[in-house]
Amino acid sequence: DYADEVAHQVTTVTFSAGVVHWPEHRAINSNTLYQMMKAADLALYQAKEHGRNCTQVGILPPITEYVNSE
Repeated sequence: DYADEVAHQVTTVTFSAGVVHWPEHRAINSNTLYQMMKAADLALYQAKEHGRNCTQVGILPPITEYVNSE
């Protein structure tokens, strides 16, 4: 029956991730949160380029890039 047929199928799942370490001394605001997500997103795409089941660590820009010049 259909349930037995499905039970014997093999499914392969892979996992790729982009991660960023956020140092405690850095303030979190909307600009820095955006930079963190952008770095993690870029790292995810790098992980996918390197193949399946890969994790890459994103690089945060220097703190001076977070300063609002207004």
